[in-house]
Amino acid sequence: MMLPSFCRSTVTVLRARKVQTRPGAIEHDWADPTVLSITRCAVLPVSTGESSGEARVGVNVTAALYAPPGSDIEIGDRVRTVSGETYQVVGAPQRRESPTGAVSHVRCDLARYVG
Repeated sequence: MMLPSFCRSTVTVLRARKVQTRPGAIEHDWADPTVLSITRCAVLPVSTGESSGEARVGVNVTAALYAPPGSDIEIGDRVRTVSGETYQVVGAPQRRESPTGAVSHVRCDLARYVG
């Protein structure tokens, strides 16, 4: 398996502990997340757009993460890039299998709000 040569970054995946706060209610506790490193990744920009509310103006930034097959990434995880930006994994990670295995990978949609 070989992702393209530009997939050389290491990302840090942060996973919150799941805590039962009351019967039937599970919440994410980000105070002490599980930390995983994944090598041979690429985080590529997708889009950016302004959003404004009554109190402030902000920017929504989206990106795509490409990671090696078998990477441990789940819905709701956070991904920290080498440049220190932290994104939320949006939706389910997509596991892609190529017929030859040469470009098999995991793709995740990422989003963050600045402002």
